[in-house]
Amino acid sequence: MSNTSQQFDRLAVELGGYKTPQRARARCLELFRDIDFRGKEVLEIGAGAGVLSTFAVVCGAKRVVALEPAAEGSRIGIHDKLTLMRDGLNQPHFEISRQRLQDYAIDGSEFDIVVMYNTVNHLDESACSEVHRDPRAVETYQQLFDHVRRLMKVGGLLLIADCSRENFFASLNLRNPLAPDIDWQIHQSPRTWERLILPLGFTRKSLSWYTPLLFRNMPWLIGNRWVNYFLWSHFLLKLEYSRNRESPARNRSIDLQLAAMNDR
Repeated sequence: MSNTSQQFDRLAVELGGYKTPQRARARCLELFRDIDFRGKEVLEIGAGAGVLSTFAVVCGAKRVVALEPAAEGSRIGIHDKLTLMRDGLNQPHFEISRQRLQDYAIDGSEFDIVVMYNTVNHLDESACSEVHRDPRAVETYQQLFDHVRRLMKVGGLLLIADCSRENFFASLNLRNPLAPDIDWQIHQSPRTWERLILPLGFTRKSLSWYTPLLFRNMPWLIGNRWVNYFLWSHFLLKLEYSRNRESPARNRSIDLQLAAMNDR
């Protein structure tokens, strides 16, 4: 095992909140399945303690920017953990930015991989809770994703992992015993996110659902939409930015807005 790999294992437990290095690696490998970080530039939006960004550095990323503004959804002291995570890895191409996504400007390079892990709803929580039915919320989020598009290389990957609002317990207004702290009303389904993002020049690469470590060798048992509806409803949507950068992505159609409103 390399020195950086050993550092990742230690930091993921000491700062990242994982009980074991194996759990941290399993989460990262599930999220980044089939992704080669070597020579890539990576942006993590809402990096938290920085475990995913650290994993990308360890796997050979050319540059990693951990964007953590400590705004909505952030935890007190998270910047201290993120700074310690970066310093513990001691890699000069691991950068931290405290800017909001809306304020983050490209500095001459573009990203190959952009990661949003349990953060897409925190970009604008009030808009996110209405984006399935309010055209104004649709426009707010399309502006955010249009900004993301402009930070990416053509052929780059956008990874969105989050909980879907479509959950058995949420439909009954009950607390989910597996995820008691989730406010389901400020989340959206992957179907809604696709309707917002695909017109901006993205195509779907894959959509998968959470499978716990215990069942990792049997993803067919739990890792699907139907079973997850009664469990965590946690999805991973991988999108590729495939359209020419000169495309008129800012032209937002009423048809798209109405489609989002009908996604209930």
